[in-house]
Amino acid sequence: LIHNTSQLKKTLTLHTKKEWLVQEFVKAKYEYKVITVGYKALPVILRYKFNKKIGRVDFKEHKALFLPLEGGGEEGVKKVIMIAEKASKVLGRELSKIDILEDYMGKLYILEVNRFPGLKSFEELTGFNVAGEFVKYLEKCYN
Repeated sequence: LIHNTSQLKKTLTLHTKKEWLVQEFVKAKYEYKVITVGYKALPVILRYKFNKKIGRVDFKEHKALFLPLEGGGEEGVKKVIMIAEKASKVLGRELSKIDILEDYMGKLYILEVNRFPGLKSFEELTGFNVAGEFVKYLEKCYN
């Protein structure tokens, strides 16, 4: 994260032009981690609180959101799921982890659609057996 021109100049000297990636900084409120199996979101997603001071999520501040959500409030989460499912389908990824930012106005940004999602931390934080769910999906499709 670069805050001014002198930081930009210094950073540019540290890396070759081929390594540069410039993108707009999004003042995010949350980052969601959604895993899709067979292009459908699992019934649990992870939501991390974005830490303004460090410019990224605070991995200690997370919440597993099990669907359907208790007490409503699902409208924003439904949009996150819809975007994640569409992204996995468009890219043809039967198993994927989609990272989505939400800004303070409720606008959503896809950060990445992981082709080889790491399942261990997601499973540990949610208690959900993602690998088992994927095996069930494969058995259903290919038997």
